Amino acid sequence: MKPTIFLIFTLYSTLAFSQIRTPEAYISFSGFYNSDLKSNTYFNLAAGAELFTYKFIAPEIDATFYFGSNAEESFSSWVGGLGPKLFLDDTAVRYALIPKYHWGNQASERDEASSENTAITQKATQKFNFWSFSLGDKFSGRERKGKTGIYLTYTGFDAGKTLNQLATDNQTEMANNVNTRAIGLTVRLLTGFSKHRKEP
Repeated sequence: MKPTIFLIFTLYSTLAFSQIRTPEAYISFSGFYNSDLKSNTYFNLAAGAELFTYKFIAPEIDATFYFGSNAEESFSSWVGGLGPKLFLDDTAVRYALIPKYHWGNQASERDEASSENTAITQKATQKFNFWSFSLGDKFSGRERKGKTGIYLTYTGFDAGKTLNQLATDNQTEMANNVNTRAIGLTVRLLTGFSKHRKEP
């Protein structure tokens, strides 16, 4: 219910303030370090939009794909996201804080051979929600369409919710004790829908 209420509020706000500032679309790539995983890293790709900009706030909505692996196991997740971007400074290099609420589904799977040498795939899925927080800069001039942002990001995404459900070979205990909440780096590319926009 919460995501629905947030979405309705955001769409209403977009219509109300669309005369103030046109939206900006963006894509981003993030990498996270987590020592609980054998690979030590996992990643996400996101696409979304800043729905409008008014003074020091720009509400955002996006879709994000998380993916990674842990030895013979792999995990992935599609999540929606909604939250405000809060500008901390009004300069050509703009500092911003982005708290965001996410919801979606995640899945993990593990391939192993049975006693008959046939492949068996164990799978686990679960709905979940979490928060993320990003802090960083948006570069590249106030009158240009293309902009680049670099952010330090904390994500509450936890692939352990499904990884920890996968059983070991002897089926007597859990295969993992993983928590993938982590801090990482996000690079974002943005573009507006008008050639010349003076940002507030």
